[in-house]
Amino acid sequence: MRALILAALAAALLLAGGLLARPALAARGHARAGDPCAGALCLKDRPGTKSCHRFRDRVAVARCFVIRAARHYHQSVSLALFTARVESRYRWWVTNGSGHRGMFQFDDALWGATPYARRHRSPYEPRFAALAAMRIWAHGGYHHWGCCE
Repeated sequence: MRALILAALAAALLLAGGLLARPALAARGHARAGDPCAGALCLKDRPGTKSCHRFRDRVAVARCFVIRAARHYHQSVSLALFTARVESRYRWWVTNGSGHRGMFQFDDALWGATPYARRHRSPYEPRFAALAAMRIWAHGGYHHWGCCE
């Protein structure tokens, strides 16, 4: 009888823990169901998580990095995805006629002001382009992108 009560209590605790843990994970910025990178952490790939590079489609890879970066810096995921789509259609390898580069179309001065430029990263790397844009947004730099104002 005692074992049965302990088993029921353990099952109830596991069930309650599973239900309560999900909102806590979402609040800390983990991916939500339906996202292209569901189950992955925000900033970078960690052991036991799914990599954005698992996608064969370049657009899906780019979207995954934008979602992770937006959640990492607590910015609007929908606005970040919209901006990346408007600026480059999620193509991180493009340069426009005026020299703006990468998925978020950074100019040299704006990219140079990010910590990722000082670490010898390129705006053509989707992970760092998304992180740099969201870092700029987190510090009030929405005005650098006309579609965000």
